[in-house]
Amino acid sequence: MAEVKFNQGSKAKPFLGAFFILLSLIVFVLVSRTFVSQADSAEESLSQKQTEYQELLAKINSFEADKEELDLTSDVQRLNVSKAIPVGLNQDTVIENITNVAEENGIQLNSIGFGRGGVLSEGIGVLRVNASFEGDFDDLISFLEGIEGNERLMKVNSISVQLSAFEVAGIRRTNFSLSIESYYQL
Repeated sequence: MAEVKFNQGSKAKPFLGAFFILLSLIVFVLVSRTFVSQADSAEESLSQKQTEYQELLAKINSFEADKEELDLTSDVQRLNVSKAIPVGLNQDTVIENITNVAEENGIQLNSIGFGRGGVLSEGIGVLRVNASFEGDFDDLISFLEGIEGNERLMKVNSISVQLSAFEVAGIRRTNFSLSIESYYQL
């Protein structure tokens, strides 16, 4: 039988193989760490974006609820509401509004008095106005419609009417007193 001889090669080959395996493991660890840190960063960024999204969604829902509660669908309506219930008491504008409506309807303002009526609801105060006027009965109806259509929100609580007839001249005059509530934002 023939004898088989193995050629023993270089003794460096096993060390070289182990070196490449070790080098491969080091490269793999470094590359995988980079990917892991990028994944962690992306996950943190995603978590932060989800939190911001939830906060924005909560704000939008709050605005939508306020919009529904106040029935505000446009900037024009918001402006009209702010005119109807202005910020602050502003008695002078109430006098001006009532005087203008009276003049437009041929009614003479004889006297006017004010008093605070407390708080209607959260943030809305009431100004009570007592006023006496003189004019024709038909003008009274027009005057009340003018108060109702005024840009500042006013509510007539009571009316006291006294008719006067002057038979000599054939003139009928009406004296009337109104109790009015005007509203303002505190």
